Amino acid sequence: GIKSVINLRGSDPRAHYLFEEESCRILGLQLYNSKLHARNAVPRERIVAVIDLMRSVQRPFMFHCKSGADRAGFCAAMYQMIFDGVSVQKAREQLSIKYIHLKWSKTGVQDYILDVFEARQAKGDIDFETWIRTEYDNNKIQEGFDSKTPAAQIA
Repeated sequence: GIKSVINLRGSDPRAHYLFEEESCRILGLQLYNSKLHARNAVPRERIVAVIDLMRSVQRPFMFHCKSGADRAGFCAAMYQMIFDGVSVQKAREQLSIKYIHLKWSKTGVQDYILDVFEARQAKGDIDFETWIRTEYDNNKIQEGFDSKTPAAQIA
């Protein structure tokens, strides 16, 4: 069964987090916290922290956010690209209406990150993790998303 849990909401003093923390302790699961945002392009360091957690935690592991549609969808896409070698087109399926992810809302910034990466790949071969670690700029991506700038102009 599951050995580790990655909470994408970060630690929190409120009841929902305290219940999760206690439940993990009782069940013998390791709980890891990393704070991502659903409606904003998160800073590079936070995405890298999740990648590093995915690489280092005891397996099998699971990750979650609040609804499982946006942050978890982005992380599922990221996991598929980095660890399974899945194309960005295929990984993008993790961010879909099927999982109640609403691309046309503010959470569409998650899709836009993948759009910018895909446009960057078209300029020259680069894998997702390398792009995140070396070129990803959350401020530039957020500005592009907010202004509805085509991803190719940001890449």
